[in-house]
Amino acid sequence: MNLLTDEHVPPSVANALHSEGVDAVPIFDTDVAGKNDPAVLRFASEHEAALLTNDRDFVVRAFVDEIDHYGVFFYEDQRTSRSDIVRSVHNALSALRPTDRQDEIVYVPDGWL
Repeated sequence: MNLLTDEHVPPSVANALHSEGVDAVPIFDTDVAGKNDPAVLRFASEHEAALLTNDRDFVVRAFVDEIDHYGVFFYEDQRTSRSDIVRSVHNALSALRPTDRQDEIVYVPDGWL
C-alpha cells in the first residue's frame, strides 16, 4: 500500500488512483475504519503508506507531529474534483520519495496538477 484514503475521502478516489497505478486503499477496506485519527495515522505509518484526507484535524492537531508518518496528503476544498485530486496525488507520489514526504503535510492539488 502506497496510500491510505481516510473516511473523509470517497472510496471512488482510491479506486481512481488504483486505476492510475497507485497502490491506494480506502480505509473502509481495512480494520482501522471507524477508529480515531491517531490510530488511522499509525496504521498508515505501520504500512509505510501516506494518508490522503480532507480532515482538517490532520493539519492542525498535535498528534500529527507526535507520530512518525509517510506523509499526509491534504486537500481542503471538498469541491475539488476527483480528477484533480487523483492527478495531483499521482504527481506528488511520483515526484516525492518517501523520505521527502516523511512527517510532512503535502497540500494537493496546490502545485501538483
